[in-house]
Amino acid sequence: MTLKPDIFESLKVFRAIVLLLLLVSPFQKSNAQSLSIVSFDSIVIGDAWQSNAIYAHASIKNNSAFDIDVHVKRIDSGYNALTDNNAICWGTCYLPDVSESTMAITIEAGAKDSLNFTGHVYPDKDGIPNSGNITYVFFNASKPSDSVLMTVNYQVDLLTSVQDETGTNNIELYPNPAKDYINLEFSENVTNPADFKLFNTRGELVFHQQFTISNNTKKVYLNKLNSGIYFYSITEDKRNLKTGRLIIH
Repeated sequence: MTLKPDIFESLKVFRAIVLLLLLVSPFQKSNAQSLSIVSFDSIVIGDAWQSNAIYAHASIKNNSAFDIDVHVKRIDSGYNALTDNNAICWGTCYLPDVSESTMAITIEAGAKDSLNFTGHVYPDKDGIPNSGNITYVFFNASKPSDSVLMTVNYQVDLLTSVQDETGTNNIELYPNPAKDYINLEFSENVTNPADFKLFNTRGELVFHQQFTISNNTKKVYLNKLNSGIYFYSITEDKRNLKTGRLIIH
């Protein structure tokens, strides 16, 4: 049987397409990412007064058919008052000024590593709620472009004072809920200047007043604040006297 010219040309085009696919397929496979993040702590929460350090963990998988030596680095940008003091651990723990691991961890073909990575953030323990992100990149030592990244949100909050007030019982704050003002009643005089601070639920300082107490009572006017939930702290010479939650109508 003799093929018609148009059928013959169609077969030539089909063969060319098949050959092209065979050539491209290995190239695509060689450029596939070998590493993936199986799981990680996307949010880590600590106490704004008490936490010395808060930690994030991750599980990294080698999806390739070969062993891979893996490094980790952090992206040093966007730090704030919470995240500016941090460190990475990858097999060994590094000082805060080290942004990239000098030692590689070998992850075997098809295996995962859930033990060697820890991201550390060291809060100031100043009682100020705050949050910030840090991005980490895991990459193939022999091919850095073969990499995967994750972003962890670190938070500190007034965990000990969400339900109950903490600190000395020698200070009373009322009314709570409040509207235009609150009274601070001290059972003894405050000789050093005291600081009263209010933070919103995002950890932003929205009100600050410094004062000394001579008659054991201080009225603080809050009529310029919006209705909502706030966290307060009362300190004297950087010493925490009382923290708690204040509702303003």
